[in-house]
Amino acid sequence: AAYDTVTAQNVAIKKLSRPFQNVTHAKRAYREFKLMKLVNHKN
Repeated sequence: AAYDTVTAQNVAIKKLSRPFQNVTHAKRAYREFKLMKLVNHKN
């Protein structure tokens, strides 16, 4: 977890190891990024 000083909110950080090593991993990472933008969860 981290603190975003711009939005003044706690944020989650997900570290992906080599997300762009192939097309499948790149698509999965992109899909997750899009979904994470839509999620606003208190946990």
